Amino acid sequence: VWDFVRYHHMGRAHCNACGFSNGEIKYRVVDSDFKEMHFTLVEGEATYTVPLSLPNVEGIYNQLAAFAVLREYGLPAEEIIKQMQGLRIVESRFNLVEKNGKRICMISAKGINPIANSRVFDTVRNFKGKKTVIIMNDNVIGGI
Repeated sequence: VWDFVRYHHMGRAHCNACGFSNGEIKYRVVDSDFKEMHFTLVEGEATYTVPLSLPNVEGIYNQLAAFAVLREYGLPAEEIIKQMQGLRIVESRFNLVEKNGKRICMISAKGINPIANSRVFDTVRNFKGKKTVIIMNDNVIGGI
């Protein structure tokens, strides 16, 4: 049974039959700001402001996962955050530029992955204003 669904298969759930559920939350995001490009992360009694590398929920999940793994390996939170300040996504995956007063955004999704494509469309949907979408598909299946 889903207790909370963020999107697709992401969220919290439990089994009524056996009681299995998600583990305790040790690292959680309590706020995000895509305009200022940061999110607020809570670990125990500590609260951190973490610079955001992508203006979408996937960026938060990815950075939260990286933060959690590095903390579990014993790295100090402040050092992780310092390194995330310089984190840049390669332009072939995400590129946002301004040209002649217009924002141009290119986002790649892995081929034959409906969730990745849905998330890209959701990111575009959340951009303010009128949009023009150009879809390119580089998948070649069976030589077609």
